[in-house]
Amino acid sequence: MGAYLFSRGIPKEFVDSYRFKIGYTASWYGVAGTFSLAALSVSLCYYFLFITSSLPYIVKYGRVSLFSFFSQIILGTFLYSSFLSAILMIFTYGIFSRAFSTNLSPAMPVTAFLVIGMGGVFYYLLAAAIIFILILIKKVKSVRLVSFFPMMISYALVYLQVFGVADKTIIYTSPFNNIYTLTAYAYLGKPIPFKWGEVIREFQLLHPLNSVIILLVWMIILFLMNIYLMRNIKEIPIEEFRQL
Repeated sequence: MGAYLFSRGIPKEFVDSYRFKIGYTASWYGVAGTFSLAALSVSLCYYFLFITSSLPYIVKYGRVSLFSFFSQIILGTFLYSSFLSAILMIFTYGIFSRAFSTNLSPAMPVTAFLVIGMGGVFYYLLAAAIIFILILIKKVKSVRLVSFFPMMISYALVYLQVFGVADKTIIYTSPFNNIYTLTAYAYLGKPIPFKWGEVIREFQLLHPLNSVIILLVWMIILFLMNIYLMRNIKEIPIEEFRQL
């Protein structure tokens, strides 16, 4: 849609500029990466719900520690998300390059793989926290609704940033916006502005190091919270799974 639908209303003087084309493509790659991970989090909620049902038995009768159990799944999520970013990059490059008749190759593809891999881990940690809380408050059936919350929040906050109406505090502190910022930065090869389409000055740029730090802080908080919640998880009655 970004390449063939939304680009129709853009003035010709902008479309003819390579700087605009690569920035526009990078922004859509950021949107596609963030929203793909947000959609993945819905499945992650269900995935983690079902594997959590056996967690008390694994910890009690097996030799697997909570930290080891959690870390292995995080590694798998990172690798899968990185693979997903590679597929998105190939399609983004091909579609937008054809639409604008220009070679719009990504500046830092490896960085993009790492960034979306980190984003995938964040969404996994968030999905795990949601499931643990639902189990502890005995509202497992609510997963059908609650699992969509990360996706809905991502859509709202990221589109506010894309259209230039998001507050700077949200852009800096929201993990969803930081994933978008870092993904677009990796494709563009330089820091993206607070608001697309304006005359850019140094102080109006979103520096990637700040976004990485904030995203890591969120991930550490969620990781520690999940470890704490996992220690209090008990068996889930099989009857509750039948109602999902």
